[in-house]
Amino acid sequence: RPLSAVGCTVTADVGSIPDVGPGDVVCLTGDTSSRLSISASGTDGSPITYSGGGKTTVQGIDVVASNVVVEGFTSKDGENMGARLQGNNITFQDNTITHPVYAGDDTDGLRFFGDGIKIVHNTVSDVSDGSNCDENGCGDGPHPDCMQTFYSNQYPTSSDITIEGNRCENIAAQCLIGEGPVVPDE
Repeated sequence: RPLSAVGCTVTADVGSIPDVGPGDVVCLTGDTSSRLSISASGTDGSPITYSGGGKTTVQGIDVVASNVVVEGFTSKDGENMGARLQGNNITFQDNTITHPVYAGDDTDGLRFFGDGIKIVHNTVSDVSDGSNCDENGCGDGPHPDCMQTFYSNQYPTSSDITIEGNRCENIAAQCLIGEGPVVPDE
């Protein structure tokens, strides 16, 4: 959607997100070679919407917030993952993630952790960097996935997740992998 159709209450350059509050619709413009970092939370019934209008490109997206909507961004060449969602009641919609770059961790299009997360109408492509995957699997190296969640000492278990209408194209390993609710080897 174009930004004018979103109903912006705040417009800013993607490199300098202003302070916002519940109910705000933050329209971000431009491009950046840095990760988009979203940390301000909305409230139940009054989320904060962050919109790229389908024209804003970033080098990865990190959401560590609850009650937010993130829509219309392109994440290109994000380090280890195209997007990381951590929080409750996050809606991640109408985004494009392409070619996450291996930097020592698994290479995933999208990782998500929390409750009530909705991942809808996104396209994730070219997730293959850092692995020697073939028809026999990925061996001991990273397994590039389209979408992944897992439980660890660093991340919470995920529940009540909606994944609908997404496209995973040219993914070296799994389309969707979910693990939990205990730490492996315990």
